[in-house]
Amino acid sequence: MLAAAVTIAILGLGCVLLSALAWWLWRSRAHALRQKAGQEAGKDMKNLIYQSAYTLEPAASATTTRPTKSIADSKEMAFVVTDIEGSTQLSVAGRTVYGQLLAIHDQLMREGIAKFNGTQIVTEGDSFLVAFHGVAEAVAFCQDLQCKLLDTPWPRAVLRLPGCQRVANAEGELVMQGPRVRMGVHWALPGLVACRPHALTRAPMMVGIAVSIAQEISDAAHGGQILMSQEAWAQLRGSMPRAGFPVVRRLGLFQLRSLEGSPAWLYSVDGSLLRPVRREGLPPPRKLVPVWPPPGAAMASDWGLYVTDPPVPVRGGSEELTFVSLRLRLPPGKRSSRPRCSTGHTSAAQQQPEEHQVPCSVLLALQQLFVKQAQQFEGYMFGSDALTDRRGYFSFAFATPSNALRFCHTVQVGLMYSSWPDAAAEYFGQTVVGIDGRLVFKGPRVAASIHCGRNYDIVPIASYHPTAAPGADYRGPEVALARALADAAHGGQVLLTEEAWQGVQDLLQAFPSATYTINLGLHLVAPEFRRPRYLLEV
Repeated sequence: MLAAAVTIAILGLGCVLLSALAWWLWRSRAHALRQKAGQEAGKDMKNLIYQSAYTLEPAASATTTRPTKSIADSKEMAFVVTDIEGSTQLSVAGRTVYGQLLAIHDQLMREGIAKFNGTQIVTEGDSFLVAFHGVAEAVAFCQDLQCKLLDTPWPRAVLRLPGCQRVANAEGELVMQGPRVRMGVHWALPGLVACRPHALTRAPMMVGIAVSIAQEISDAAHGGQILMSQEAWAQLRGSMPRAGFPVVRRLGLFQLRSLEGSPAWLYSVDGSLLRPVRREGLPPPRKLVPVWPPPGAAMASDWGLYVTDPPVPVRGGSEELTFVSLRLRLPPGKRSSRPRCSTGHTSAAQQQPEEHQVPCSVLLALQQLFVKQAQQFEGYMFGSDALTDRRGYFSFAFATPSNALRFCHTVQVGLMYSSWPDAAAEYFGQTVVGIDGRLVFKGPRVAASIHCGRNYDIVPIASYHPTAAPGADYRGPEVALARALADAAHGGQVLLTEEAWQGVQDLLQAFPSATYTINLGLHLVAPEFRRPRYLLEV
């Protein structure tokens, strides 16, 4: 009797263990499949964004444009200063393990320096001073290194060190593991840096106030953070795709000891469009006295994303600007009519657009996505009605039609791969997958229109601080035409007027296989625009 009970107990325990093992194997396989699917989706998104922006990857661009002169002969350059947060405590916690950590860290650093054509100036313990010919290469290096630190399979002993544990965000995404590296980027203007050869090695040694500024900015960063000076941002904003599509956020105005207490604007690089890093609750920069916003000021959580200044016309002294209108297309149950432009000389857009109000959480998610993408192409968001009017319109101004087209195509890619609040689900269109298994449509449907011209009015907006650039609002026929054309477009379309089409010819000819164009013919866009216009879809 006892033997039978023992046998049954052993069999029951065996069944429980087998069930637990099967569950663990199933969970591990499901996790591996999700991870693989995420990696494949990330690769698809990366490829699509580079195609949509008509540009090369940073590493490929750095290889094809390798500088011909030495950094020692340059009068201006980008400095990057890095160090490991809490390195003293790490070395005390375990010297052998810290030696492993430092060896991996140094190898990743030197691989990145070579990849982006940097020059290692000084290494002191875990700190590096690196010089680059351009800020785009410096920022691409910083982002690449932070991703490598996150993806490296660190030994378990390293992950047990203080401050090296794995950290996930609220969505369960891994955002930190291994050593936390602080990084500061500064652009040295002519006269603020001097190069002297080392007395023994003849290696370049950099001295000057620019080096001190880069060091102070790096010291102000938290582990895993990339901080950047105003001078660096001024150089970067025209070459964001070459830097890997970084997302830049203005942090505020701070006093710098290197500038004898003079205030300077600081910016952070919060991941990139290619690999969004959703870290919550990073505190303000360390060791610096804030000037603006003042401590305790109530600021919108996304105020720092609006870093682009109003565009300046560049085409042959003309006052011409390019206007983009984005419109969230509402599902059939949310609209009473759907205005459309008509062919010939009669307009079918007689009814007013629908008055449904989109939830603020959806509009805010869209606006933040669009602003991050507009940064990449020097696009300026204007108009204060996006969140108050709540009908799903977003307006942007660009200096050139080419940048506007790159922005619109990048928007369509970003919509498919972004995370959305639950309230956005009812605004999703049908998910469409191509014959190659890749996404064609997913998520909210947004119609985009591009028009350029010089018949517009500028309404100046005072800046929030005397040292910041003033803002602007735009009104007039060119702005109204772009908005009316967005009403006429279908979700997922990018429509151009003939004027905008003429302005993107150089871009399309440089990348002939990246797009195809459909001539939609002659249309009346809306009753208030009596002249028929040729429209094209790219």
